[in-house]
Amino acid sequence: MQLNMLISSSLVVLILTGCKTNVPAATDEQLINIFSKVPFMTFVLPKDDEPKQIYKEVTECVELLSGMNKEIYVDMPKDMLGVFKTECRKMMQGLFDNTEKNTVGLRLTDLENTKFAERILNLSEKQSAALKEFRSKQ
Repeated sequence: MQLNMLISSSLVVLILTGCKTNVPAATDEQLINIFSKVPFMTFVLPKDDEPKQIYKEVTECVELLSGMNKEIYVDMPKDMLGVFKTECRKMMQGLFDNTEKNTVGLRLTDLENTKFAERILNLSEKQSAALKEFRSKQ
């Protein structure tokens, strides 16, 4: 009897965790607005008319939390990796808590989706190219 309940409970957990495989629905503009965090150590603030950027601090956290490029962190001590992940989660939660920017209701668990993470990284590259083009016309 207890074994049946344990198996049933495990199946429910597997089914519920398996439901979060879809890429969150958001436009590129919404994602750029959420993830365009100006780094703490910026000496020159971006101009208002420049294309918004998704900075390296954010993209590295997206890669780390999604599990992308695990081979980069393979030799890192687990406790150090844990500290980095915790700091990334804190930063990302801060972005997600801003309901003026996070109008689509993104959550930390969304960053575990590699397809979603790839979309953010692609947007970062796209915005970086747009900024280079913008500056070349100045």
